[in-house]
Amino acid sequence: MRWRVSSTTAVAESEGRIALINLARPTQPPAILEGLVVDLWSILEAALSDLQDSTAQIGLSRAEVNDLLNELADLGLIIAEL
Repeated sequence: MRWRVSSTTAVAESEGRIALINLARPTQPPAILEGLVVDLWSILEAALSDLQDSTAQIGLSRAEVNDLLNELADLGLIIAEL
């Protein structure tokens, strides 16, 4: 499975932090990514198995990766492509 950023996601980056805003859901608060999750965001469009292998190298478990991807998908910030 591949993941991509939703076309309604606005991304604001600063050193060590990323704010994600779903423009289609204006009342939804922004998702703030920090720490290792910023590294995960940078490799998001890789195949999920590659993503999980890559994130293991930076210290995130498969469960943490899946939880984050599901949370971002629930917020409408990323979309799974089969």
